[in-house]
Amino acid sequence: MGLDMWIYKVGRASDEDVAYAEGKRVSELREQMPGHTVVILDGQDARDATRGILPVAREISVLVDYLDVPAMQRALLIPKYARVLSECHGRGSVTFGFYWECAGFPQHTDLTVTDENVKQFLVTSEQKAYIFRQEEVAYYRKHYKLQEALYDLAPIDNCIYVAMDEDMVETVQEYDEKFHVPVLGPDEMLAYYEWY
Repeated sequence: MGLDMWIYKVGRASDEDVAYAEGKRVSELREQMPGHTVVILDGQDARDATRGILPVAREISVLVDYLDVPAMQRALLIPKYARVLSECHGRGSVTFGFYWECAGFPQHTDLTVTDENVKQFLVTSEQKAYIFRQEEVAYYRKHYKLQEALYDLAPIDNCIYVAMDEDMVETVQEYDEKFHVPVLGPDEMLAYYEWY
């Protein structure tokens, strides 16, 4: 792992895109709407992640599929007080590591859910989400000096969209002579995003 940094041109999704996305499965939207991003509003973390781009984000309702972990536990007779302490995604499968104590001894088992048997544990719920257009303008890998300079200018955190002001843009230009600001429309802005 390491530090990945992006600068995006983000913009308001059109009325047609919003109408198309409303009520659809998130997994389908990610495939069928390239250039758009959908962020599920399943808690405060998701709201915080999008606060910098709220002026261009539009709220929609989407369908979200998730695995019913308690149902998986019941199917394999894993105690309901067992905790999921690991989750590993592989080709066409997800493996959950369950841990618990029995008579003072630690117990462990792994449950692998494959594409073939996932349907019995799949639950669908309707959730609120934000949709917006997103176009990559710049990408930096492990550019810690630029990250440090940007941290001095704005409250930046992992997986948070931060609206870029003039100072942030000038700082990026100081560290990257090739960076240029794209033409921005009335419903567009630059946003910084990092993942580590």
